[in-house]
Amino acid sequence: MLSSEEMLWKYVEGELTPVQASEIEELESQDEAIRRRLADIRAIRDELLAGAPTPPDGFPERMAVLAERLPKAPVIHLDEARRFLRKALVAASILAALGLTYLAFEVAPDWLEPPPMQASPLLGD
Repeated sequence: MLSSEEMLWKYVEGELTPVQASEIEELESQDEAIRRRLADIRAIRDELLAGAPTPPDGFPERMAVLAERLPKAPVIHLDEARRFLRKALVAASILAALGLTYLAFEVAPDWLEPPPMQASPLLGD
């Protein structure tokens, strides 16, 4: 749903349906505030358009030629993307398993060994 301000801007730009445009025209004929706001919007639009540069002659045609020369972006199909993702997940799982195995058999035994027993002064050793 468009706000009333958006509707007025779209009316000035000629972007409304004929039915919507006739509703705005009816409101404009009845409401002074709407007439003032439409006049403000038209003035703003005219100022913006007055400062807008005009493209040189043949500009759209030159841009179309340049666009045709650009390399086309590769199209990645969804199936290919899924296969790549599946392979990446398998590789990551294997690396994680290897890392956990290394921790379990190489690093963890050092942590799990009980500390050496020391003589207790209470036992008189």
